Amino acid sequence: MFWLIKERLVLWRRHPLQVLFLLGIPFLSIVLYLATQTAQTAVTIGVIDQDRTTDSRLLVSGLKQRVALKPTTSKRVDTMLSHGEVTAVVTIPNGYQQGIRAGDQPQLRLRTLQKGATVKAIKGFVKAAYQTVLSVEQLSSTGKSAQQVSRYLQQHQASKMTFRQVDQSGKTLALSLQILGFMLMMMLYQADAFGARNLQNERRNKIYQRTMLTPISSGAYFAGTAAFAMLAMTFEAVLTVVAMVGIFRIDPGISVIQLIGVLLAFGVVAVMWSLAIGVLAPSTSVASGLQTVLITVTSLLSGALIPLTVMPPLMQKLAMFTPQYWVLDAIRGLQAGTMGKVGVALLIIAAFALLFFSIAVYGFSRRKRQELYD
Repeated sequence: MFWLIKERLVLWRRHPLQVLFLLGIPFLSIVLYLATQTAQTAVTIGVIDQDRTTDSRLLVSGLKQRVALKPTTSKRVDTMLSHGEVTAVVTIPNGYQQGIRAGDQPQLRLRTLQKGATVKAIKGFVKAAYQTVLSVEQLSSTGKSAQQVSRYLQQHQASKMTFRQVDQSGKTLALSLQILGFMLMMMLYQADAFGARNLQNERRNKIYQRTMLTPISSGAYFAGTAAFAMLAMTFEAVLTVVAMVGIFRIDPGISVIQLIGVLLAFGVVAVMWSLAIGVLAPSTSVASGLQTVLITVTSLLSGALIPLTVMPPLMQKLAMFTPQYWVLDAIRGLQAGTMGKVGVALLIIAAFALLFFSIAVYGFSRRKRQELYD
């Protein structure tokens, strides 16, 4: 088994792109989320002015004094929201000025993907600008001069405001979870590259059949493959934590040993997952496609890439059937100091590992009797 691990390390060192990928993923994930977090420190609102009257332009001017504005159209709303170009979109409907002058309260439409304090802040900006419009209309209706109205506007101009997270510790913990969620997905891909793909390539190239003619047993071959993949998982977990804590100074809210331990627990799941799919799939192309679909879907569903708080209740329930959900739940439990919650999460992670291990062993024992593998 150790000879097999040594042999694969020698082969692995001959592929510099794999080495760079293994070294670069932790740094790439951290830089990516740090850049995203920096871009979200200010609120940007898209505006669709369908009325194009004096009052609608006055509302837009009032918003511009409070937040950054970006004109848009109805066709681009979904794209701008999904790409993060704007935090929200305010639509001023036709008949807005007419409704105000008739004493009505015309409804402004607000679309956003955000929740909680961000939405409250945006609504506060819109209401403040709306009240300015009403006040100007009231002054105009009482016969005030243009100079008086202008003076009122100057007195009620608001300085440009940005929305920032007040709870910096909560922000840091959420950021660490985002980085780790991305890393869980990349660990699954790495487990596939160092585990199942080796099995598939060696079966296709007849290396496995020749190896079985040596003193290496099939059990040692399987264990050596799993151990080699686990070495990659260990290296990636340690490098991620060192980069987060030592280089980028991101406090995960738990000790380094605890964080590495949870990531290694998921590393076992990732390796067993990879081997289970690799040995059961009828071909390399099927295994690769199945891995890509399952990794992407479970990463999105589990909250590893998208916070669960923005998902509907049904999706939040389905997330509990993914191992990534319980890894993040264990980290959240360690951050909050609820050890009972951590224990449950670790037991479920162990159950996932045992399930995938059983499937992998069954598939390997069945597949080893087949001579052809495409």
